[in-house]
Amino acid sequence: MIQTFCLLLVTELNNKVERIEAIRVLMTLLPEAHRDTAFFVLKFLKRVSSFVKNKMHSKNLAVVFAPSLFDKA
Repeated sequence: MIQTFCLLLVTELNNKVERIEAIRVLMTLLPEAHRDTAFFVLKFLKRVSSFVKNKMHSKNLAVVFAPSLFDKA
């Protein structure tokens, strides 16, 4: 239930700065191991999207990875 609330909170914010700050706060609430894993995955995805010849830009990566990362099961 708390995950749903947090995701709704972040997605309902229209201001980009507020969204980023809300995500930062939510990240601090994660257990250390989960937070470290999230940072590693996000850093890796940022690196993947930075390659010029790569067609997997950040939005494409989000479409592919989000269902796995935010599974409701």
